[in-house]
Parts: sequence; structure tokens; C-alpha cells
Amino acid sequence: MNILHINTRYDEGGAAQVALNLHERLLAGGHESHYVYGYGKHTLDNPRAKSNTHKLTSSIVAISNFLSHRLIGTEPFTPSLTHLDHIVNGETIVHIHNLHSHVTSITPFLEFLHLRCARVVWTTHDRWVLTGRCALPGDCEKWASGCGSCPNQKAYPPSILDFSNRIHIRKREVIAKTCSTFVSPSSHLAEDLRRGYPAIPINVVNNGYDIEFEKLAAQVVDAGKTSPPKPPSKHFNLIIVANDLSDSNKLDSTFIKRLEDQPSIRLHTIGKASPFHHPNTVNHGYISERSKLLEIMSGMDAMLFLSTVDNFPLVLCESLAVGLPILALESAAANEVLSPFGIATYRTTRELFNELMSADFRLYLQKLNKDRISDFALNRFSGGRMLNEYLGIYTG
Repeated sequence: MNILHINTRYDEGGAAQVALNLHERLLAGGHESHYVYGYGKHTLDNPRAKSNTHKLTSSIVAISNFLSHRLIGTEPFTPSLTHLDHIVNGETIVHIHNLHSHVTSITPFLEFLHLRCARVVWTTHDRWVLTGRCALPGDCEKWASGCGSCPNQKAYPPSILDFSNRIHIRKREVIAKTCSTFVSPSSHLAEDLRRGYPAIPINVVNNGYDIEFEKLAAQVVDAGKTSPPKPPSKHFNLIIVANDLSDSNKLDSTFIKRLEDQPSIRLHTIGKASPFHHPNTVNHGYISERSKLLEIMSGMDAMLFLSTVDNFPLVLCESLAVGLPILALESAAANEVLSPFGIATYRTTRELFNELMSADFRLYLQKLNKDRISDFALNRFSGGRMLNEYLGIYTG
């Protein structure tokens, strides 16, 4: 079985983590697997890329597509596909994870796969395949009627001019012709996919942990079981984890700055471009080393999750793996991940703030049975389970 994974980034962001996880597990299982990513930081090669990987998009193509998208909402340029010519044939399963963010013009790329009779499995980590431009439409459902007259040109990835209706038509046609199977990490997105592409089979496979994370998380949990209890802290340590901490689509900076002003709260952030610089805030920066990430997370009292536009946030699954309680705003994604753990979400930031300011509530969080949370999470979001479900789709 020959699998080719395609994603915008090698290991940055949730889609990349899932794609790379599957690629490495397939290789470990003796399968033939290749991994193609668009580009790394500053459109250059990713120095962490390992064997069986290839950078697809040149800097000039990525930059040209970025500038074009900012103006007209689509990418007109296609990178050289010579490398793929040696991999893709009628026996290849092409697993697309994320193709937006200026990697390629979508139509010629999918036509290339179609002409080579490749079977295309597409995991939808967001709603880009449904819309005429953006990946995170939020509450907007204009995609269901063909987009056009976009109410939010700033939605990621943004554009100045609105050609979303025209792009929507072309995109839907070429995806419907090329894609064999959709996979959604969540049930709520799967329902939208059934509305948008009723003729394409839809599967639901929850995201799972990668091999390294599972080992490290188990070590952290085991160490916590044998360590003496931590002395009480005068601060309630609250952590926010995001790839880009300046992303207004996923973070409410006004609310976070209000939390920073609370003397009893020590706010920690993990991610790049933090706009939070209060004396009560500790910015750890972007962390790629998983052991360091887990070490920091396991020392927190709770995680704060404010995004309402995510699909199936892997960061929530990772937090639960170390038994970290989560305070999240209500969304279909947060509810789907957290409800099996009996963790409720909050309708508003005011409701969340009031609960967080309660000393009794903080004490309740600190006394939760974190071992039970972590044991359940490591089983529910097992990477081995995810791999087996994808193998069933590949061979189906």
C-alpha cells in the first residue's frame, strides 16, 4: 500500500501533527508512506523534516500565491509537480490534509491527481472545502448557498476583493470529481460535509496522539502518581496554548487582558507572537519539544480555550492526556471533545470569568482526579486507534 500525505506545513499546526503522525505510524508498520509539505518558516525548507518527505512549493510560488490571495481570494500558481510524478499512479492513495494557505492553485493540482487515477482521501481539518475562500467561516453558512457577498473578508485566509461565489463553483466541481472519500475528525463537521458533498462518502475519525506524545504523556502521568503532592500556590496557574497567540479568530484578547489584571491568576502562554506582556503573564514562546510542552502543561491548574472556530482541537486532547482541567467557551468542537469527560463549556466569557473568580471552584479544579482524566484520554485519543481506523478507510 502506497500512501502520499500532503499538507501545507511539515509539523506546525494541528493538521500537520495528524498528517505526520499517520505518516510515521505507517512507516513503523512497514507500509510505504511519503510526506509532501508546502513550505516551512519564511517559505523555506523545514529543518526538522525527516526521510520520505519533500517540500513542494518554492518560495516564489508561495509568496506569489500569498499576494494574489490577499487581493482576489485564490491562488493562481501551481508548483512543479515533477517529484509527485514519480510517486503518484493508479495504485497510490493520496491523503490530502490541508491544501490552502498558498501551497498551490487547487484546480490544476487536483486535475493532476485525477489524470493519474489516484484515489484521494481528504481529511477536512477545517471548512475550506465547503467555502468559496475561507477555512474558518465561524457562524456564517453562506457556503450552503454558494457564498458571494462575503460578510467577513477578514476570515482566514483573508482577501480584499470578493470572488467567493465564482471560486466556490469551481472548487466544488473539481473536488467532487477528484475526491473519493472525506474524513472528518468531528461529527459536527461531517454533517456539514454531507450537506455540501452528498455524493462523496464521509467517515469520522477522531484525531489521535502521536507516538512520541503518548510515551511522554504516560511518563508524566506515572511520575505524577508517585510524586509527593505539590504545596499550594498563591497563584492559580492558567495556561493558553495556540500556534499564533495574536490570532483574533481564536483568542479574545480583551478577556485575556482582564484576566491578567487579576492578582490571584498567573497566566501562562505557549505559542508565537504573544501580545500579552503583563507582569502576571509568563510567555513560554513556541515550543516544538514535546517533553518541555508536557512538563509545563502538567504544572498548570487549568487550561483556557477560547476558540469557537476549531474543528477537533488536538490541544484539548493533549491537555486531557496529562489530566489538565479545561475551561472552554461553548462550541460544537469543544462540546464534542469535552462532554465524554463530563466537562461543561461556558456560553459567555462573563460566565467563565465569574466561575474562575470563585475560590471554591478553583479548589474543586485542583482536587479533581487527574489520573482518571488522563487514563480515559490516553485510551480515547489513542494514535493506534486512529491509525487502525484510517487503514480501514485506505483498504475499503
